[in-house]
Amino acid sequence: MNPSPTRRVAALLLASVALAASLRGQGAPSTGQPSSRSEDGFWKTANARDDLELNVHALTAHEALCQRTGADACLVIHHGRIVQEWYSKAYAVPMYAMSSTKSVAGLLTGMLIDDGRIRSIDQPVCDFITTWCSGLRAKVTLRHLLSMTSGLPVMRDSSVGFVHDKNAYVIHLTPTAEPGSKWAYSNEGAQLLSPILDKAAGEPIQDYARRRLFVPLGMSSTQLHVSPTNAWTYADMETTARDFARLGILMLNRGSWQGRKIVSQSWLTSSTQPSQSLNRRYGLLWWIDPEIKGYAAHGHLDTDLHVIPDLDLVIVRMQSKPLAGVVEGQYESEALSLFRKMITRRN
Repeated sequence: MNPSPTRRVAALLLASVALAASLRGQGAPSTGQPSSRSEDGFWKTANARDDLELNVHALTAHEALCQRTGADACLVIHHGRIVQEWYSKAYAVPMYAMSSTKSVAGLLTGMLIDDGRIRSIDQPVCDFITTWCSGLRAKVTLRHLLSMTSGLPVMRDSSVGFVHDKNAYVIHLTPTAEPGSKWAYSNEGAQLLSPILDKAAGEPIQDYARRRLFVPLGMSSTQLHVSPTNAWTYADMETTARDFARLGILMLNRGSWQGRKIVSQSWLTSSTQPSQSLNRRYGLLWWIDPEIKGYAAHGHLDTDLHVIPDLDLVIVRMQSKPLAGVVEGQYESEALSLFRKMITRRN
């Protein structure tokens, strides 16, 4: 699948905020572990050649694609076991999740609804930000922000990525279209969730995220990016490839983690179905991939988390810097045709 023009524009905007990783990591073989990441007792690895359900040729082609397109990390997890793990020499901890962070913000919104801190996604932004109580602003709801239909446009030269105090900047914006009338990939709308979630949680959302999501999932190397004092909900969660993959396992487990409910299954179902009719490939800050019967968190440089429930499959790819000659979306356009081929037989 080639990314839409809107998505390509959004990805280019994020280039302004992507921070390059330093060259301190070490390469690792497909079933190996980078020296910068210690074992934690959770992950199990498996040799793909010993699993009759796996297509070794498709997995080999996927690893080659990761290398060829400039990835720094690629993981494939089947039935909860790592069956492919590859790192470039540039892999470093932490990595930036780029715009895949938006999908994490979506999970946090659902968790706050589950906790009774937010009434519903149809609650107006005005309930959390008093300056959004008049004009077009007064019509904007959380649903609009989560579905990219707030009326805020795609912003290029004036992107939130170029400003220091991101929350102050987005709070002062005004929609340019009737909320609900257009679909536009808005980094600014996603960042507007930061002050909203702060207020709903009654604490900085970065603290809530750590306490209610990252720590329970064992994501010990993960945190929302904070600068100067506010969390970025539109980009650049700091994480590792293995930590990032845990979110995929959470999704496969319908919001539960080792018997503990983290987020409701109903929220995950709503998040990974079309949220509006203007772009049916978009849920609630999650992308929908009907051709593979799955969904994904997508970020700049194809920093992605793909989840395919019926195959019990999670694929993580991360990249820190562009590679000359590789265009945005090239990995995904080739990888989608490989994902379902990875599984040859199902129990």
